[in-house]
Amino acid sequence: TNKWVAINDIAADPASMSWRDEVMRYGHRAMISAPISLEDRIYGVINVYSDRPNSFDEQEVELLGELGRDIGFAIHAADIESERKDSAEALIVSEESYRSIFDAANDAIFIQDIETGRIIDVNQKACEMYMYGEGEMIRRSMGELSLGESPYSQDDFISVINKTSSGESQLFEWVARDKA
Repeated sequence: TNKWVAINDIAADPASMSWRDEVMRYGHRAMISAPISLEDRIYGVINVYSDRPNSFDEQEVELLGELGRDIGFAIHAADIESERKDSAEALIVSEESYRSIFDAANDAIFIQDIETGRIIDVNQKACEMYMYGEGEMIRRSMGELSLGESPYSQDDFISVINKTSSGESQLFEWVARDKA
């Protein structure tokens, strides 16, 4: 359970009968046991033994209970931090995997803002095909990179994005403008 136990006279307490001889062999005559816990999760137990019967008062029992809760809180915080670090490491691995696949593609790939069409990211193949560096590409819109005439204008491109964002698959070709 998530409650402390105090036995102030192990020799006389019937609840300690099954383990009484073992602890008394070490000179223990009284004990307090408190869970190391936070809310409903129990991480472990703190046991404090005394060589004198009736050596624990209510204040000491309460202090040990507080200590158990404090240690439980510290363990919980350490668990959260460990989970956060694991998530951060997994995110880094995922990003590296994404980047590897993204840059290895033989097609130009653009990641764009769904509302404005502004380019957020491009792969290496897009840079090669459009003859711009990644930084130059990211500052542009598809309208600036395209022929600029229907059906290859910024408005046409936004229409494609809107159809795609509503779940409609799109297959299209795009005519690019020369960098020069």
